[in-house]
Amino acid sequence: MRRGALHKGHGRLVHAKGANGTLRGTGQIGFSALNVSTAAAGVIDANTPGNLILNGSGVFTNQGLYRASAGGTLTLNLPAEMLNTGGVIRSESGSLVNIQNTPIFGGTLDNANSDGAIRLAGGTLRDVAISPGSTVASLSNAKLSGIITNQGTIT
Repeated sequence: MRRGALHKGHGRLVHAKGANGTLRGTGQIGFSALNVSTAAAGVIDANTPGNLILNGSGVFTNQGLYRASAGGTLTLNLPAEMLNTGGVIRSESGSLVNIQNTPIFGGTLDNANSDGAIRLAGGTLRDVAISPGSTVASLSNAKLSGIITNQGTIT
């Protein structure tokens, strides 16, 4: 995906898996009740300048990698809890991950060894790990719950 939208057509499931299971670019994934699943080798990558927005009322499950890279912005704006157990949400150099009003359960947040930013604004982190050397900026109305394994910094 370069620029555009993926949204619910007829109750379908978008599934990114394997070496070629990558959705990338800018635009929107979600809207309405689309269910999105990323398997262990799957990637959703905001890899161009602009914003890739994940939103909608469907279930988002990440066991792979959600990433902002190459100056892109990945915005998570989900009303329902994102199941991130076994998954990684990463911001690489010059890029931004915005977690807005999204409850995230499990997995790892990572921006180690980069100047990429992870911003938590109005979201909730529950049972999440912050990888060593990573920084998460906690902005307005952010919440932490469960077990937070903080090997980085939360500001």
